[in-house]
Amino acid sequence: GEPGPPKIVEIQEKYSAVEDQTACCYMFVEGNPAPTFKFYKGATICQEGGRYKLVSDGDNNNMIMLAITKVKTTDEGEYRVVIENCHGTDEKSFMLYVSDSSGMDFRSMLKKKKYAKWGNDEEGPDWGDLKHNEKEEEPVLKKVKDKPDEWVVPLKDKTVKELEDKKVVF
Repeated sequence: GEPGPPKIVEIQEKYSAVEDQTACCYMFVEGNPAPTFKFYKGATICQEGGRYKLVSDGDNNNMIMLAITKVKTTDEGEYRVVIENCHGTDEKSFMLYVSDSSGMDFRSMLKKKKYAKWGNDEEGPDWGDLKHNEKEEEPVLKKVKDKPDEWVVPLKDKTVKELEDKKVVF
């Protein structure tokens, strides 16, 4: 191709990865000769080696990638890629978000934990009690509704009335 300055032609603003897996932040570049590239997190350069792998691939190395193995929540943040050749440089920033293995990022996970705990303590037993009470009360209510006529007769028999009253109140 024609000699030309380096240019980042395709890049995502946000990359996401799952904790303990490999984060792959890749982008497509142009430039002739093929540009060299560096990645920074904040002011710190991401040195090849350790958990960082710098990969270039494709025709004329037009795809470059920062791979971070066994990614941690501390890897989350803003990164910058700088490419250059003898004709010039280009750079862009992007964000990396790290979520835990269930697929949630840590901020919402902590929130959810709090609510889940709160939910179990506060609501769990109440629902149980409600169901329980409904079962207990239903027959009593039905008795009152269904058989008012029968009670009219034994009214003079005090003991029966007392028994019935107790049952209803209870």
